[in-house]
Amino acid sequence: MTMESNVEGFSREVFADRRKKIMERLGPAVVVFPAASELIRSNDTTFPFRQDSDFYYLTGFPEPDALAVLINGESEQFFLFTRPRDPKQEIWTGRRHGPAGAREVFGADEAYPLNELDSTMPKILSNVDRVFFAFGKQESWDRRMMGWINQVRTKGRRGAVSAPTELIDAALVVHEKRIIKEADEIDRMQRAARISADAHTLAMKACSPGMTERELQTRLEHCCLSRGAQAMAYETIVAGGANACVLHYVENSARLNQGDLVLIDAGCELDNYASDISRTFPVSGRFTKTQRRVYEIVLEAQSVGIQSARKGERLHSVHSSVVHLLAERLVELGLLDGDPERHARICLKSAETPDEDAREERLEDGEIGLHHYYMHNTSHWLGLDCHDVGRYREAGAWRRLEPGMILTVEPGLYISSEADYAPEAYRGIGIRIEDDVLVTEDEPEILTESCAKSVEEVEAACQGR
Repeated sequence: MTMESNVEGFSREVFADRRKKIMERLGPAVVVFPAASELIRSNDTTFPFRQDSDFYYLTGFPEPDALAVLINGESEQFFLFTRPRDPKQEIWTGRRHGPAGAREVFGADEAYPLNELDSTMPKILSNVDRVFFAFGKQESWDRRMMGWINQVRTKGRRGAVSAPTELIDAALVVHEKRIIKEADEIDRMQRAARISADAHTLAMKACSPGMTERELQTRLEHCCLSRGAQAMAYETIVAGGANACVLHYVENSARLNQGDLVLIDAGCELDNYASDISRTFPVSGRFTKTQRRVYEIVLEAQSVGIQSARKGERLHSVHSSVVHLLAERLVELGLLDGDPERHARICLKSAETPDEDAREERLEDGEIGLHHYYMHNTSHWLGLDCHDVGRYREAGAWRRLEPGMILTVEPGLYISSEADYAPEAYRGIGIRIEDDVLVTEDEPEILTESCAKSVEEVEAACQGR
């Protein structure tokens, strides 16, 4: 295999550049990141391994239980502790890179087998003032890290060395770097988005009354994996009829019925980068008049939200614009009574207004509000994690959007089959429309734009046109 293929499609220089930029921001310090561990699924079988996103971002190293150490002292150094080569074990569980591969393929300046951690780490941590570590991810690593530091402190009390005086959460720095995507990351996410968009369109064409939700799930996932995705980015949701009113419905076991809608929320992962798409379409190929009315409200709300995802806008403006549109349209539709602006303010808990009186607004006892139909936020960051890292607020205020940020825009309306406060014709309708949006210097770029979305496009796809 080539060097590039061993690093899952990226050259090792990409990871070296990320490490360099991180260390330049930190100054003299040691940064420590553990890899993920394999997790037991049942008895002696494990879940498919997925590398810790921060560890992968800095190293590209794909194996479990490793430890990355970045040292910024007189020079910048990158150390990796890995599982050793073990020909007998590798027959059963696959090839390992070992310390030699860590140096040759992944660019480590020094690499050691894991059994040398306890003898080497206290030396690395000696005479260092600032240590950045990913606290809280794995309790076992937290304990080991504090054990090494305490060994250094013990020597420090004898005057032999000095111990670290600052322990800082490494995630704070890495996550703020990850939130702004570089060109190679955007390329991967564009490709993942195209694969997922094609899979959703295929599902529209494949769907027919009498199929099970699981059958539709397998068609979509097969399309993603056969097109080069390594995995799905999260558990696929295929929710027919009233099941779509359960936001994270994953049973996927019911039959799809004539006259119902089906909501699919699914996205693939390519080189560990996620896509995230939701589409809702008619099982029979055509929206009913009532379904279409609700669908077009959600579609209009999403369009307003996407147009708010611009450089310099505050993140909350995406959600706020969606909420105001939904409130207005639901009053017009008769699903809400009263002033739509009041409904929007209450739904947003008045986060966007300084009016103290507005903050005290509440629904009257028994009054139906927008949150009865729309109970989640409109956006989340997207990247190496489906719900990606990075702060949503800075100094208490919603942060401003910057070029290179990628977020979802995913409004929905969910009218439970048990919602006796809604007209019967609307009960059991659940609709969500979700796209992945890149903030640019100019217009928002919809990475998932190729996926059918308008009523006409969706019906055409469902009918195989």
